[in-house]
Amino acid sequence: MPVQKKDNRLKFSVCTVLLALVLFTASRAALLFLNSAFFATLTGAQLASAFLNGLRFDFAVIALFMGPAVLLLNLPVKKTWWATLWKSVLVLETVSFAVMLAADQIYFPKINRHIAEEVLQISNDWGFVFSYAFTQAWPVLLALAAVCALAGWLIWRGSKVYSPRLWSAKKETLCAVLIVLVVVLGIRGHLGRGKSLGVADVYQFASTPAQAALTLNGVFTAYQVGRKGKVESANEFPADAALKNVQKLFVAADETVPDAVYPLMRRRNGAPSEPKHNVLIVLLEGWHPHYVDGLSGNGYGVTPVFDGLLKEGVNFTNAYASGLRSIFGFAAVMASLPLVPGLPAFG
Repeated sequence: MPVQKKDNRLKFSVCTVLLALVLFTASRAALLFLNSAFFATLTGAQLASAFLNGLRFDFAVIALFMGPAVLLLNLPVKKTWWATLWKSVLVLETVSFAVMLAADQIYFPKINRHIAEEVLQISNDWGFVFSYAFTQAWPVLLALAAVCALAGWLIWRGSKVYSPRLWSAKKETLCAVLIVLVVVLGIRGHLGRGKSLGVADVYQFASTPAQAALTLNGVFTAYQVGRKGKVESANEFPADAALKNVQKLFVAADETVPDAVYPLMRRRNGAPSEPKHNVLIVLLEGWHPHYVDGLSGNGYGVTPVFDGLLKEGVNFTNAYASGLRSIFGFAAVMASLPLVPGLPAFG
């Protein structure tokens, strides 16, 4: 009895996407189980929210990477090699997701957050990565290789019984439009206006850092940071000259540097003669000088207390900005450390 040939491209696409969603959900469940102490404070409602809203972030990254391949696979191209090619791409993307999620499982317990900026530094550590993969993570590699071999065999066997569908142009167009709509909606993550889903959007669905961590996934966070590219810091100023300049401005007349190994550590000589003062630091987020009368003179009258402080205090109008986002300013104030290229943001 001859084998009945058929076109299973659409079914293969749906099954692959569903498999990826199952993979992400299983990874989230494993994260919860393996790091139970970190997530112990979450209530049942918060756990349910993390798993349900986590699908939003999962599908966003799945749609981003798998969406184009799904669309190309389902175009009205009748060549068998075309279908085999894009099926293989979908399988490789699924395996890549599995690799990233496995790496995230290994990384998360070390600092209680997902992989992010670290993907930009991996080019400097390929030796360590391969050494770790083939010595400590070889069972995972073996399992992934077996999955790839099985998927390759299934795709090859499917190509033997493949027969392109005979849809009308109207039906093919409708199929392509629906795929595009689902992909765009998945990437955006919402129906409203504004930007597509970002890492910071997790706090629309999470009230604590632990709940946010469980809602997110390592593939999404790594992509959101990695897509910005590695920041190359070019600084040709001599380090010795820079250090002397900093010490000149930083070390007071009654202070010395006790240890050359720590050139910015200071020690005061003798007891301070001045009385000790309390210092209160107030951080204001989201303020614009245009609406502060003491800075702009516009007369809005909405910041009377701050205007009074400006009259009685010292106002630095030409200060150095450590960054364009509040979190960079918080780091500079709280830790005396501005954003360093290549390192994750403080907090």
